[in-house]
Amino acid sequence: MIVSEEMKSVIKLITELDGYKCHGLVNYKKGVSALNEDSNPTDQSNFFPQQCTSIINTLFSSLKNLNGGTPNKLIVESSNMTMLIAIVNDTYFCGIGLEPNIDYQKASLALETLRKAIKLQY
Repeated sequence: MIVSEEMKSVIKLITELDGYKCHGLVNYKKGVSALNEDSNPTDQSNFFPQQCTSIINTLFSSLKNLNGGTPNKLIVESSNMTMLIAIVNDTYFCGIGLEPNIDYQKASLALETLRKAIKLQY
């Protein structure tokens, strides 16, 4: 994935959010970072993309079995992190990790803006 200027400005905004921990752009068809799509999925640098890809694929499968449609967003509130994942298309998703117990409305809006910027390009 080539990161556009619009995507860069949104990513900068994301990194400045209250409670920011991490963010990611993932090619979930390959299970790799979208910034290094030619990398080996088993490489340690792809640990997070692999974990998230597994979650997304399980969700897709479960929803298909339930005739539940296609997932759009995933929000996970855990003891150490709140994770927001937005499906971009049939190849990419983007996500934000926040400290737990943080109001994630601004993060959700920023993630939606990033998703739209990626959709414009891909």
